[in-house]
Amino acid sequence: PDLHAAIEAYGQALALRPGLAAAYNNRAVAYLKRQATGDAGLALEDLTRYLAAYPDAAEALTNRGVAHLLLGGNDHGKQAIIDLNRALELAPGSVEALLNRGLARLRSDEAGWEDDFRRVLALRPDHPGALESLCWAYAVQGRPEEALPWCEQALSAADSGPARHGRAIAYALTGEV
Repeated sequence: PDLHAAIEAYGQALALRPGLAAAYNNRAVAYLKRQATGDAGLALEDLTRYLAAYPDAAEALTNRGVAHLLLGGNDHGKQAIIDLNRALELAPGSVEALLNRGLARLRSDEAGWEDDFRRVLALRPDHPGALESLCWAYAVQGRPEEALPWCEQALSAADSGPARHGRAIAYALTGEV
């Protein structure tokens, strides 16, 4: 999809109808998918406008949590967890909200990230993002024995860079090549 064209079209729609909340949400999703420089901040602004009209929109709360994660830093990490907690209150089985809350908790050094990733796997056993996250997290925490099984599962589910890097770190820590 041409995300640039979609973003422009939503901007034109908003110029004609500034109160069109759905256009803010849709443009924010396009920004998050495009991931150009500055897009996470623009998505955050649009999602905040949308959530002012629809404060209980779980998917928009999840997306705003993702925008905060992409922006990084302690304040954004805390805000990501707040948004993702609220999203999970509204939609307890949201795989996206669980995965991203796990990432936010991991980055914020907050307990519960392991449980979030395991809950994702209980809902979707071969979820590459959760498998990669467990592989990487255990590896960078210096827990190679716990990392390696997750790395192997992650590589079986989707041969990805994060799983390969996590496995390399885990092997380096064990002294194996």
